[in-house]
Amino acid sequence: MFDLQQTLLSAQQTHVDRIETCVAAGLAILPIEQQLYDQATASIALAAQAQEASDTDEADGVVPGTYTGQGNSPDDDPDCSRFRQAVRDAKAVVRTLSQCRLGMNNYELLLRKDAWLNLATARSTYHQRCWAGGNETHQNEEAIASQKVGACDALLR
Repeated sequence: MFDLQQTLLSAQQTHVDRIETCVAAGLAILPIEQQLYDQATASIALAAQAQEASDTDEADGVVPGTYTGQGNSPDDDPDCSRFRQAVRDAKAVVRTLSQCRLGMNNYELLLRKDAWLNLATARSTYHQRCWAGGNETHQNEEAIASQKVGACDALLR
């Protein structure tokens, strides 16, 4: 699961770099692109914070996302509420855009691919940090989002 999360974060960074290149070149971006950019930068920052917190917790012998009765349940972790909100925000964008379909132009496909990528990354970060990887339902939802990214990629070729 860690490799998948790293791949998703790398793709997020690619999206951020692409938008920053467009802005630096003086190209206008649409509000939805700005929203995806904001979500991608937030996902990258949250993942970095989660990794830092995870490193700290592991040094204390506490496995992130496991409840021991010592104040480390997801409800006790202030980062978890932000991670949960990142998932909700990404889901809202995906619901607005829907999935990639045959006949869409590359712009429409890239927009949807980035939205699904944001959702997959947000879910992965949230589940890893707050739920020790998540249960089967969590993992299935991550897989679905990743499959949608792949479907968009297939149509982009």
